[in-house]
Amino acid sequence: MKRTVFLAISICYVFGTTNCGDGATGPDEGSLRVAASTSGADLDPDGYSVRLDGATSRPVGINDTARFDNISTGPHSVELLDLADNCLAAGDNPRDVTVVSTVVGLTRTTFNVVCVAVTGSIEVETVTAGDTLDPDGYSVTVDGVTRGIGLNDTDTFSGLAEGDYSVELTGIAKNCTTAQPNPQAVSVARGATSPMTFNVDCKPAIFDRIAFTAEAQRTQILVMKPDGSDVITLLADDANNRNPAFSPDGTKLAFVSDRDSCDDIWVMNVDGSGLERLTGDCSSRGPAWSPDGARIAFYNTSDGDAEIYVMNADGTLNHRLTNNATVDLSPSWSPDGTRIAFYSDRDGNAEIYFMIDDGSDQVNFTQNPALDRHPAWSPMGGEIAFASDRAGVGDIHTQNTDHTGLTNLTDGATSGSWNPTWSPDGTRIAFVGFDLHTSQIFVMDADGSSMAQVSNVMDAAAPAWAPERQ
Repeated sequence: MKRTVFLAISICYVFGTTNCGDGATGPDEGSLRVAASTSGADLDPDGYSVRLDGATSRPVGINDTARFDNISTGPHSVELLDLADNCLAAGDNPRDVTVVSTVVGLTRTTFNVVCVAVTGSIEVETVTAGDTLDPDGYSVTVDGVTRGIGLNDTDTFSGLAEGDYSVELTGIAKNCTTAQPNPQAVSVARGATSPMTFNVDCKPAIFDRIAFTAEAQRTQILVMKPDGSDVITLLADDANNRNPAFSPDGTKLAFVSDRDSCDDIWVMNVDGSGLERLTGDCSSRGPAWSPDGARIAFYNTSDGDAEIYVMNADGTLNHRLTNNATVDLSPSWSPDGTRIAFYSDRDGNAEIYFMIDDGSDQVNFTQNPALDRHPAWSPMGGEIAFASDRAGVGDIHTQNTDHTGLTNLTDGATSGSWNPTWSPDGTRIAFVGFDLHTSQIFVMDADGSSMAQVSNVMDAAAPAWAPERQ
């Protein structure tokens, strides 16, 4: 037995072969290695197969080697199969190879495959400028594939078949707009990259802050974080500026001012620029933006009583919605923009009413002998917050729009509470509370818990919560 092993080792050594024990065969048999080497574009995704003498097949990767052992020495035919339509093997295919004995060495042949492009690409570029930029970038969608992209960034979508595509940029903050159509139409050609750009312009904006008024020599408009920190004066001049209301994108502020010697509704950019008067009748107050930012509801006293009006955000198409010889005040839009809540004393005491946004279908919501005022529609649409003295003192209440779930949130926590405003996510409510001979802004959770005074100025009033960043 030892002699047999020594003899086999000696034969391998004498003939200089190194494949003993790895498919080694006798002097009349050999081993064939068939390699594939692929280059170009749009390479075959699932590889090829190699067929020997029209019969035996082996799979082979696009840059890999197939192995055939224990085959007879002499001429054989080798063919590379299953190439993609855009790929071609150089040279003969099938081709003849002569297999030598394994004692002499391995027999090798290589198929060089070149693939041409059958798809194209779209290179998406974002260019963002302006103020209050989106902090977390955008998302871009091409052919159903969505990926994140930075504010000033590029991303390439490859492997797209020739044809027309729609490219959409999403996740854009409310205060930012694209100069180009969004989505954009892009055509893709074979082997080409189609460039396209989204130019995004961001306007100065304020998000998730509370605007309010304070008395100094004149009423001024300030803004602060919900915890009362970072107080900034937005508007303080020789006029009385009251009733602030943020546009849904956080870029504009509507308010009431007597800067032209009488009360009218004005609008300005939150950086103080673009000051413009929207009404000119000296009788308009209480602006409230529609959720889409296209309209502003308000009340007007030019007819001797107070009526609810609505106008476009630029002041045009100003028209009346209510028509009663009583007081209709404090409009508040539903989140879908189809209804307006307000309060009216048409039934002999102040009640919360609903109406369609064209003024139709006016109905009494609260139907209670108490004084119910200052409605604020929740961002989710299912609740109304309002001020009421039904517990003997002015308190903030909430009630579901289906008339269930009436809850007194403040329950005498201040000497009087009014003017509720919801946080954009509906989890908190800011309101005015009377405290130590002056009014202050308070914030509480939507269930009335965690109540805290957040302002510390003289006669704080009229809180308005800015939208959240999206």
